[in-house]
Amino acid sequence: MDATTALRAAHTGIAATAQRAAALIGSQADATAPIRPGTWTVREAAVHLAVEADHCLEVVQGAPSPAMTNAEFNSLSEARIGDIPETDPQKLSDLASQAAHRLLASTEGRSGEEEVTYYGTSCRLADMMAVELCEWVLHGYDIAKATGQPWPVDPVHAEIILHGYGPWLALCVRPKAARGHTAAYGIDLRGGEGFVIRFTNGVTALGAAGGPVDCVLSADPVALLMVIYGRLSKWEAVALGLLNGGGDRPELALGLFDLFALP
Repeated sequence: MDATTALRAAHTGIAATAQRAAALIGSQADATAPIRPGTWTVREAAVHLAVEADHCLEVVQGAPSPAMTNAEFNSLSEARIGDIPETDPQKLSDLASQAAHRLLASTEGRSGEEEVTYYGTSCRLADMMAVELCEWVLHGYDIAKATGQPWPVDPVHAEIILHGYGPWLALCVRPKAARGHTAAYGIDLRGGEGFVIRFTNGVTALGAAGGPVDCVLSADPVALLMVIYGRLSKWEAVALGLLNGGGDRPELALGLFDLFALP
């Protein structure tokens, strides 16, 4: 998928998912209810969605977005959330929805190849918007799960997110786990466009499908997204038939998840 097509898909995905998430937030009786054990409340997730959408808007408008470690990012997120003490569910819904609309309006009709710098990483606008789509998909899922509501994820949205994360892949490698590692992992996205993750002496890169690989990870795109971000156990996904390894060294496939730590 070319970058501009990917940007349009991310744009459409954010529009639909932000609308669903805002409706879900606004329907809550209590925005202080926790959404995941030991993590945020509905209020905090809603504010996070709003401030991250506004941060993307600032990036599109040329504002600096400095590089930071996972710990620094988490600290900044908490500080931004603390700056907005709103607790009324409908007002939080409006806050998140309006931020999404501002971002979508600013990126309408632009080229997906446009270069931006997002948290210190130079990337295409299509890639940044894919990561922003991920925010709405995952935190919407968290709220829905905690409140007993359905939250279907479009496989196309999952595919867009998985491809868009390429510029940040190397930043998420666990140095000790990947030290000296050399192997090529073919990712076969069921019903979608696959890709290859290559490690060369511990250094990783994401590329288009093709060429020799050591193993193949066949995956339902939504399940793969949820496993990567810790919303689903890889063993549960295997048991459900949503993940399986193949190729010359199938034992490598499921070990891929141990090589990364996503923020």
